[in-house]
Amino acid sequence: MEGVWLCVIFDSVKNACLYLGLNPRLDTALRFLADGKFAEQAAGRYVLQENDITCSRFTAETHPWEEGFFESHRKFFDIHVPLSSKELLLTAPIERLVPDGDFDEAADCQKFHAQPATVLALTPGMFAVCFPGDGHMPLVCEEGRGHVEKWIFKVRI
Repeated sequence: MEGVWLCVIFDSVKNACLYLGLNPRLDTALRFLADGKFAEQAAGRYVLQENDITCSRFTAETHPWEEGFFESHRKFFDIHVPLSSKELLLTAPIERLVPDGDFDEAADCQKFHAQPATVLALTPGMFAVCFPGDGHMPLVCEEGRGHVEKWIFKVRI
């Protein structure tokens, strides 16, 4: 898949299969989400397809948006799925963001300076897929700090 994509998918987990057909590996991850069994898995890292699809369940601290940074990826879709509480996910096309350093090939990550953007309120039962070209800042809270238990899927393009 070539070019820059600018389209975050933001929907209910129960609708995950509506997005099948965009990419075969993304289909595998979305089916895993749709079957609902992901919520029963213990914290840790899982390999759904060697070198192509991994997912991790973990708890992380949330922060005000001013303390975060945007990131984007070239080789992977990110799927964000909160389990325990609301998490804000800020999004913006990377063309509108200011890079913070060089692209890290090993981590497949470009960081960008924080700035106001579109805010998606992810609650348990929701998910968001970030495409290459989608700058995204996860783990944001509305005020102060908090914690969120969540899944992150990394799906090779």
